[in-house]
Amino acid sequence: MSKMVKSDVFDLETYSAVYAVISSYGADDIISTAIAVDEIRKKFPGCPCDDEELVGLMLQAMTGKKIAVSFDHRVEPVVWPIAPSIASDSKGSH
Repeated sequence: MSKMVKSDVFDLETYSAVYAVISSYGADDIISTAIAVDEIRKKFPGCPCDDEELVGLMLQAMTGKKIAVSFDHRVEPVVWPIAPSIASDSKGSH
């Protein structure tokens, strides 16, 4: 019985898409996989890879670079509530 394994062979356009996004980051930056995947999808809408494949390619592209990676592409975005204004709370409290 053989397992299905995703191919490690990608087309030149996919590599170009990943490298185009990664090249905008410099040493000591932190790259969010969620933001990077979103950027790739917006700039290259025809990219046939799924998110996991794109993250794998990003890691290959960053090998040897001093870029930290936040693996947050599987997490739902957090929406923080807007804090009430301090100035409006202090009015009339005297």
